Amino acid sequence: RVLILQHPRESRKAMCSVPLIPLCLREAEVVQAPMPFEAGSCFTAEGLEPLQRSIREGYEPLLLFPGEGAVPLDAAAGWPQPRASSKQSSATRRSRERRRKLLVLIDGTWSQARAMMRHSPSLAAACTLVMFERPAQPIIAAVRREPERHCVSTLEACARALRLVEPTSAAEEAAAAKQQAA
Repeated sequence: RVLILQHPRESRKAMCSVPLIPLCLREAEVVQAPMPFEAGSCFTAEGLEPLQRSIREGYEPLLLFPGEGAVPLDAAAGWPQPRASSKQSSATRRSRERRRKLLVLIDGTWSQARAMMRHSPSLAAACTLVMFERPAQPIIAAVRREPERHCVSTLEACARALRLVEPTSAAEEAAAAKQQAA
């Protein structure tokens, strides 16, 4: 399941990739941020119905946004890690692996996304903050220039994150083999 929180100005852009996501995924929803932003009022965890519905249904919300406290997405998604974390019991890891994930994406320019996060503290508190472990080369670089190497479109971030959150059986087998080899 994917929830995209979109800056209002982003939907008017000619190169906006977000409308493609709900066309490709059954369980994808786009929610536009209110304007103007006020401290603590952009997105509240309590007022965001798709988030609350997903939590009630047993989904674990993963908010994809790099920053302080963000954990690598593959760890949050429950992938086998080379070494078990001393902070996490094996029962906790198994529970996390079984739990369905709600992938929450912020759509906007980097400055818009930072402002949305800054004005949405309860949203960040209700989710596990995740990030990609390594930067990726943007696929659509020929038609869209990103400000930094690690930046990708929301569509690309969604596709990359879903490969980690909902891996194919071949990818799961490769990860299990890597785990056993470690």
